[in-house]
Amino acid sequence: SEFFRGMKSRIIFRKEDFLSAFFNLVFRQNRRYGGYTVHVGIAILTTGIIGSSMFKVKEENVKLTVGQSREGGPYLVTAVEKRFESEPKPGEPYLKDEVLFRVTRAPASILPQAHGETTAAKGPPQQDIVAELRAERRFYPKKQEWISEVTIERKLLEDIYIYYPRGDEQGNIYVTVFLNPLMLLIYLGWFTMIGGALFAALPIAGSKVGLSE
Repeated sequence: SEFFRGMKSRIIFRKEDFLSAFFNLVFRQNRRYGGYTVHVGIAILTTGIIGSSMFKVKEENVKLTVGQSREGGPYLVTAVEKRFESEPKPGEPYLKDEVLFRVTRAPASILPQAHGETTAAKGPPQQDIVAELRAERRFYPKKQEWISEVTIERKLLEDIYIYYPRGDEQGNIYVTVFLNPLMLLIYLGWFTMIGGALFAALPIAGSKVGLSE
């Protein structure tokens, strides 16, 4: 409201064009408008944190074999291919166990899914591919230690994480699937806050704290 009042005043009474009014208003009071921007960033960040916490989906110890699918939230996660490298590559002192996962939209069901209920289906889904992720775990022979790497697909409204911690001799694949919504708002909120703080700290001539001119 204050910004629009200041813009209107400059355009009507000072006869400035829109661009000149904007720069004269904001840059002459960069501390004030930088502070406002920081507060907007806090609001965006808070919205992202609350939304991500409330609507987060976590499916732990999901057991799959190659070609099998399981539901994770609104998606169907399918293990498409499994590959184990028995010899380390040059510059890589580890053996790699890698699985390709395909994430598709789960078909709509007539009845809602009950809490904790999961479904299994054979064969990879063919429609609405959302992402393909390669999750891997690495075995370091010198340390005799397995280390798992998290794979992430970043979307506009949510991030999809797949963590592959273990498998077994029967070919079963155990994974954890995370769906974190509104992560983009968290990143945007941080950048807005940092940008506002830097703008407020600029030593611009005529900068002052007070009422709009």
